[in-house]
Amino acid sequence: MTRNILFIATFPFLFTTMASAQNARKPKTVVVENKKITTTRNSCTEPCSNVTFYEFMKHFKEHNGFDSEKLREAEMAAGGDCFTSKQIRIILSGFTYESTRIEFAKFAYDYVYDKSDFAAVKEGLHNASSWDEVEEYIKHR
Repeated sequence: MTRNILFIATFPFLFTTMASAQNARKPKTVVVENKKITTTRNSCTEPCSNVTFYEFMKHFKEHNGFDSEKLREAEMAAGGDCFTSKQIRIILSGFTYESTRIEFAKFAYDYVYDKSDFAAVKEGLHNASSWDEVEEYIKHR
């Protein structure tokens, strides 16, 4: 219960969307940096609205923490809302290190609204070998 309050306090603009989405989707527990969160997987019915995404990105870009902290925030948001491939590509620009971009791209694949357009994420990575690593990960899922 405490974690949910922390999540709501951190992302109040996502709470309404998540609450309605959780009623429509079967919950799944995943582990993000040794913390369990309840989220959904592969059951997006509608993408994250532009307004909600803008609010998330405003908060995300203002966050001056380490990539590991930003990664946790992005994973929590991606697990609760269905980002589009283009939105994921934009989120990647908020990370400092390529290794973090790769890690988030891999994570986000399970939660993306438009898996068929996931190749758009490639533009958010800084080199071809990074995309190769993400593609390899997806192939072996």
